[in-house]
Amino acid sequence: MTQLAFLPLSERVGAEVVGLDLTREIDEPTAEALRAAYRQYRLLLLRGQQHIDPADQARFARVFGEVAVREKNKIKGAD
Repeated sequence: MTQLAFLPLSERVGAEVVGLDLTREIDEPTAEALRAAYRQYRLLLLRGQQHIDPADQARFARVFGEVAVREKNKIKGAD
């Protein structure tokens, strides 16, 4: 399991996730810790993840459920 810390952002909602690198695989114990933190805090903030790509984002999103990936909507007649 990845060593994570959850730092509350306020008394009511939100926590910063410390110790998670979204470019790496997320094992099941780490995924369960993230799901539990989401249930508790309702908002998770992950700083310093600007190096991730769409595949990393989709892998992280799958921790919370099924992901449907769509192409960008194209406007009729636009190049």
